[in-house]
Amino acid sequence: MQCVEFRTDVSFPAGWVPPPDERQVAERLLRRIAERDPAALEDFYRLSSARALGFLRQLCKSSEQAEDLLQEVFLAVWRKAASYDPSRGDAMGWLFSICRHKFIDSRRRHHPTAELDGMAFDPPAPAVSHDLPILLDKAMRILSGPEREALRLAYYGGLTYEETALHLALPLGTLKSRIRMAMRKIAAEIGEHPA
Repeated sequence: MQCVEFRTDVSFPAGWVPPPDERQVAERLLRRIAERDPAALEDFYRLSSARALGFLRQLCKSSEQAEDLLQEVFLAVWRKAASYDPSRGDAMGWLFSICRHKFIDSRRRHHPTAELDGMAFDPPAPAVSHDLPILLDKAMRILSGPEREALRLAYYGGLTYEETALHLALPLGTLKSRIRMAMRKIAAEIGEHPA
């Protein structure tokens, strides 16, 4: 079995939905992965890993568990790419279903008596409004440079809070406060109420 090194320096914002041409790219990559092309797996990882990790982080109790499951997910992508059928859904939906199944398998392995009913397994929904990217861009402009950088790394960069704090040379509590303040400003700007 070949060993493939994944790069994690490219990521996309949570809730990001690839435009139709990128959907086609993802489908072509899956076909190449099915033919055992390691470069295609690396490209697919670059294209989709940040969203998959964001989804897994929503399901898991820890970032470490989410990161471990992400490895299992992409190993499954390598093994099961030939089973992808574009007539049954897009590549990202297929990937999210693998994420969900890996989470459920892990949960059952570690907590065999735990109930899974009532848990939210739906991937992040695509933005309903086409104005949302414009609103978010406008809202990001009201943030201070440090707030913008913290959000960019923690949400769009796919880093954990701990990794972001280390990268910015900040105490973890300061980083969390900065992100919380930034999220409140964005929510106020786009007319949402922060949780």
